[in-house]
Amino acid sequence: MTMKFTKALYQQLLIPETRYKHLFRDWTTYGKLVTFEPNMGLPIYNWFYFKQGFSRDLIFKLVNEFQIRAPATILDPFCGVGTTLLAGYQKALHAIGVDILPLFVFVTNVKLEALKADYDMASLRNAIQYIINTEFTEPILEFPDIKFLHGIFEDNVLKTLLFLKEKIAEVQDVKIRRLLMLALLCIVKDIINAKRDGVILRRIKREKLPDVKRIFMEKLIKMYNDIIYFRTQTFLPHYLQEIKSDPDACAFEGDARDLSFIEDNSIDVVITSPPYLNRLDYTRIYGPELALYFVSNDKMMKILRYRTLRSHVEARYYPTNYVQSELLDSVLEELKKRPLNNQKILEMIKGYFEDLYVCLSEIYRVLKDGGIVAIVVGCSRWSGVIIDVDLLLTEIGESIGFEPLEIRVAMLRGTSAQQIRNYGETQLRESIVILKKPT
Repeated sequence: MTMKFTKALYQQLLIPETRYKHLFRDWTTYGKLVTFEPNMGLPIYNWFYFKQGFSRDLIFKLVNEFQIRAPATILDPFCGVGTTLLAGYQKALHAIGVDILPLFVFVTNVKLEALKADYDMASLRNAIQYIINTEFTEPILEFPDIKFLHGIFEDNVLKTLLFLKEKIAEVQDVKIRRLLMLALLCIVKDIINAKRDGVILRRIKREKLPDVKRIFMEKLIKMYNDIIYFRTQTFLPHYLQEIKSDPDACAFEGDARDLSFIEDNSIDVVITSPPYLNRLDYTRIYGPELALYFVSNDKMMKILRYRTLRSHVEARYYPTNYVQSELLDSVLEELKKRPLNNQKILEMIKGYFEDLYVCLSEIYRVLKDGGIVAIVVGCSRWSGVIIDVDLLLTEIGESIGFEPLEIRVAMLRGTSAQQIRNYGETQLRESIVILKKPT
């Protein structure tokens, strides 16, 4: 049960005076569900650590609450590492995912293949043994010359990584080759000279060189055992098992602002979380993985960066002026009076909501009448000015034609040390905005 709006709740959850205040619900009991943490104990879900993701149990809870039943279709237009798709598949739903980063699309689709456990296990075991037992030789492959990644790997670590990549490429079975490559991508975070620290890739000096082959072997053994586990599990409902139903589930590389490959009125439910308005550039945070397998030079990386959602200052998109909001205008006017460490921040904030308008318009088009949208978003703070992202998203959704149902406050998060030092301490809401397309 969610707690409805009260005056005490209004103060507790830092809700500004707004005509949407009656939509707020206290959902902090379920706060962990909007984090990736519950996935860490789940086979397959936990293969690729994705701090920015939410949990499988969030999808299960919302799908049950919204009474979504097979053969319905669920969509996640910012699918990340595929939690919505995997959970949807486990609920026997058709699942479509979209992401602009080829890394995330690859991770999602290989995890889906693993969830279906459709492997020749003897061949998989042989492929693992072949790669682990093959003695190291100098690799022919080279790592792309991408400026911001210079020095991200120690030389011997990089050579071993490229050697393993070459051996993986020799595997004939496509599904097994993809699984092995995913394992290699999963261990990158454990062997680079950097840590993902908030919105940056912070360089570190490791005390000793990581044993790449050992780390890779341990990852492969875990993934192999997870597949064995799922081969013994039954998760489709009994009535679907009887008719041998196998829902379709797939992620596509694309842009949430252009879902033209999806038919009008074809989606039953959307559960997603766009990048937060926090300047996190996913092409930098996950740059090492992108460079290892998907991006071959600096120019390609920059093109990919420019195409991402305008949640950071380097993203670029053609100018639009869809959002007419007094709330947004007042925020931008106040920020013009404040010192900003980058003047593109104003352009970024406006562009972010313009992009969300386009995304929501596309979701409205593909959603069936009566369909539900649940969007996990986080508020942000710039030069002491709070951006109520949940309220603005609700307002944008209503302007497009959605009926706002609820704004569930799942968590309150602190702000950066710099913001606290300069403007005092406060907390920011992390919410789930629930919208409905009218019937």
